[in-house]
This record gives sequence, C-alpha cells and structure tokens, in this order.
Amino acid sequence: MRLSGCHAAVNRGNGFEITGGDSIVLSNSLSLSNNRHGILVTGGAGVMVNGNTCSNNSQESSATYSGITIGNNVTGVRVVNNRSGDFIFTLPKKQKHGIALGAVGTDRLVVMANDLQGNATGALDDSSPGTSKVISRNVGVAPVSVSAIAVTASPFTYTNKDGVPETLYIAGGTVSAVAKSGITIFTASPCTIHLDPAEAVTVTYSVAPRMNKDPK
Repeated sequence: MRLSGCHAAVNRGNGFEITGGDSIVLSNSLSLSNNRHGILVTGGAGVMVNGNTCSNNSQESSATYSGITIGNNVTGVRVVNNRSGDFIFTLPKKQKHGIALGAVGTDRLVVMANDLQGNATGALDDSSPGTSKVISRNVGVAPVSVSAIAVTASPFTYTNKDGVPETLYIAGGTVSAVAKSGITIFTASPCTIHLDPAEAVTVTYSVAPRMNKDPK
C-alpha cells in the first residue's frame, strides 16, 4: 500500500490511521487540524512514515493527541524526514508531541531527521521500552547530557538501550579488560568506547572504575 501526496484535514478523528498490512508507506502528505492524532500507527509490518507534515492536530482537546503516534506493540516502523509541529495556523489548541512512541512492546524503530519543533508538551515522547531502536538527529529534541553509569560486580556489562549512539568514558579503578563484541580492546583505564544502539561493552576490574555515557 502506498499513500503519497494525500491531504487529510479537519477530520473528527485521526488524519491518517494505519492499523495493519504489509509494506505500508505514507509519504509527502499533509495532516492538518484533525481532532485527534495527525498520523496514528497501531499495526502493520514494514511501515514507513516519510516526509509528511503534521500541523495543528489535537483540536478535540489541546495537548492530548500528537502529530505522529506509534502505538503499543508496534514494531518495525521507520519515521523519517517529517515535520510535526504547530506552525501552519495559530490556534488555541495544540499538538501534544511531535512524535509519541508507545510504552508497551514498541520496538525496532527508526526515528530520524524529523523536525519536531512547536508542540505543546515537547518534541518527542520516547516511552518505548525497546532496546533495538534508533532515535537520532531530530530537530527540537533537547540533547541528553553526560550521565553516570552505575557499575555493578565485575565483569560488568553495559548495553546501549538509549536508541542513539553513545560515547562511554571509563576512568579510575583497576581495570584489566574492556571488551566489545567479545574482543578485548583495552587492558586499562582511562579509555573511551563508542557504542551504537544495542551494542554492549564488558569491563573486568578488581577496583571499580567510574563510567559515564555521552549520548549523541
């Protein structure tokens, strides 16, 4: 199924809703001033939402529905190159988020290169618990600052579950091995490791080091 160059406006429900099917593509379309979500995906395999505009939705109730929403238990969706925010009209009722991701079973997502500025609650609601997702380079999403990793018993394994590339800084302690993909690449600290989403590093030590992550 291919929907391209379509216009969904001022509907009493959602602008576009994808509930199932294989290889579904919604591209280069406009979802404007609908009562609920601009685009809602609740099912389907191989879904791509690409290059669409979602503006001034959630007219039923302000800050309740989002421009693009990927529902619970949805997997394998690509959401790329969209603009989702209130910018076409100035209306009292606003979209909640530019993109919202379901909190139950939603995984294997690619959410990249979207412009998510101008939403009432925030640019992105990443409630997805998934560990196999890539969420990166979206305009309007506040950068995540460096944060500490709680190091537990040796050998300690850290897996990047944040959906974005990360740089890990390991310092101090007494470290004998730092391994990535089963290969030891450092035998002492300090050292710096790059992890893509779902990649892991294992640190073996006799005195625990400090570990910090810097999402990109």
